[in-house]
Amino acid sequence: MRPAVLKWGRLAPGVVAGCALALATLSLAASGADPKIVEVANATYAIQDRCMTCHAASVEGYFPTDGPVAESFHTPSLLEAHPVTEMGCAVCHGGNPLATEKKRAHGLEEDERTPLFTGLHTQSRCVRCHLDKELSGAEFLERGLALIDDRACFACHEIPSGDQRERVAPTLGNIAAKVHPEWIVGWLTDPTSYFSGARMPNYYLTEEQATAIASYLVFSLSEPAGESPGEALEYAEKLDRTEARRLLKQSACLDCHRMRGTGGSPGIRAPDLSRIGDKVRVSWLVAWLQGPQHLQPGAGMPSFRFSEAEATTLARYLAETFSTRHTTEESAQTRAAVGPARSEAGKVLVNGLGCMNCHGGPGEKPEFKLGPDLRKIGNRDVRGLYWASMGQDWNLRLESYLRTKVSTPRAFNKNHLMPNYQFAPDEVEAIVVALMSFAENPVPEAARFSLVPDEPALQPPTGAAAVVFERYQCLQCHSLRGRFGSLAPDLGWQGDKVRRDWLVAFLKEPYLIRPAINVRMPNFGMTDEEIQLAADFIESTWWDDEVPPDPFSGKAPDPELVEHGRELFVDDYSCLDCHQVGEEGELDGPVLTDIGSRLQPGWIYQWILDPQRFYANDMDSPEATPEDALALTAYLTTLRNQVAK
Repeated sequence: MRPAVLKWGRLAPGVVAGCALALATLSLAASGADPKIVEVANATYAIQDRCMTCHAASVEGYFPTDGPVAESFHTPSLLEAHPVTEMGCAVCHGGNPLATEKKRAHGLEEDERTPLFTGLHTQSRCVRCHLDKELSGAEFLERGLALIDDRACFACHEIPSGDQRERVAPTLGNIAAKVHPEWIVGWLTDPTSYFSGARMPNYYLTEEQATAIASYLVFSLSEPAGESPGEALEYAEKLDRTEARRLLKQSACLDCHRMRGTGGSPGIRAPDLSRIGDKVRVSWLVAWLQGPQHLQPGAGMPSFRFSEAEATTLARYLAETFSTRHTTEESAQTRAAVGPARSEAGKVLVNGLGCMNCHGGPGEKPEFKLGPDLRKIGNRDVRGLYWASMGQDWNLRLESYLRTKVSTPRAFNKNHLMPNYQFAPDEVEAIVVALMSFAENPVPEAARFSLVPDEPALQPPTGAAAVVFERYQCLQCHSLRGRFGSLAPDLGWQGDKVRRDWLVAFLKEPYLIRPAINVRMPNFGMTDEEIQLAADFIESTWWDDEVPPDPFSGKAPDPELVEHGRELFVDDYSCLDCHQVGEEGELDGPVLTDIGSRLQPGWIYQWILDPQRFYANDMDSPEATPEDALALTAYLTTLRNQVAK
């Protein structure tokens, strides 16, 4: 007998009845009666989905409020945005939604190419509809995509939008002037032996191969290094370690760099300096500290305008303090083995491994891709994959193959060139999710959408101001309406936020505003002309007309209003529980001792009314009335190194 078919349309009136029928289907099947097919038909997604014929519990309203299912990805908010009674299951989970047999429905038949996605791997399907790829609830997918970018997979593989990616590895031209040859050999043999968090993968090179590559880099790609390998530099003057430590602190080096387990900031891509003396020559480090952009155009490190004497003092201190390098018989033998006779063999290895695909010059594109095209890897037929010793197991899924390949690249063939990035298990899983999203399985145009910003994004500076911002790499740390850096405050509203005279003084002599975070802007030694250019651009360009003007029209607020604001500040809103004024209060939030000379009244007023209006931050909304906000603003504008009493 032909099974009955129930079709549910978009928000159909029969949803409740359909839910009951789906549940009844299981009861009928258990009693031996003829089961009926429950089908969701949705023209928007071009689907006919029969999954709920068996999975009755997946109907909206039948998810438990606690237990393992509730803790899965089927959260109430996700179900609200993706009602299964309208969309079915296959839009997110794949499989064969029309099949009525379990094996075929789950994409496990040998002739099927419709794998079923479960658990974290379901996130790989999100990009079919959500083109922006910035999704709440798809953090694993986002992490995998970020890891693929960070490790420059595009250098060897074709990936979606790979031609828009920027190189992340330094150029190798004249590398002999930068690093010691024995360091190159050790690094190539095992990058993690120098730095446990190294992004460069392990190619499992023998010492002989590493020595040949080092020979090519030192003798064919470099000018004579000047300083003899391993020779200790002698200086006429004794190192002033006190001055070196002052320069280190003034430049806030630990904000970006790690040194012996401390320092560094998430989102800042800066090398670990714990063994910098093992790696670089002092002469190169002096030149780098004086002008990073001259040695490496586009470098993320800003120019601190060190004098030659300052750069030499700091370079000597770093090289001598953060080093385990000693002249030993073994290191001497390694240096002696690096020579022009092995240069040609090294060149063959460099070309064969595609080293220049990552280490080429700025703007250069890889000449050829060593790895397979990954733009449609999510559609790859499992039968076309080489399983080697695993055998022809049709139940072995694509994600299983990718997981093995990413975690152990040469598991299927020891002669494969792909190196080992030594990803952690959770990183491997995130990358697999991202790779599975590289697929050609579009949904109809009506079902696709991307987030459209509420306002056009601000652009980086141009003209003379651009030179200043590039020299000091401001957008490496600062964000601009959510783009670029993440370490320092967003500059997108700075023209409305800060007073110009304060900004000029701050750029000349930065100081710590948020002690709890303990991250402060370094003193770059900016010239007066550079400061004026930066302040002019910020004041005239990065502002928002939604920030109200000065509520006091440039005049001093009424003393009675100021006193009322002080009482609200201290008593009603307990602001000192988080903020410090003078020597009173806590340091969880910014110090407010000089807020009146730092921030504009209109910004203070708007911030008190709604701290989250312009960008996400950690301040709770005080739910202040406009009258209280005005009084608080009046009081705060008077705080110019005063103390709350």
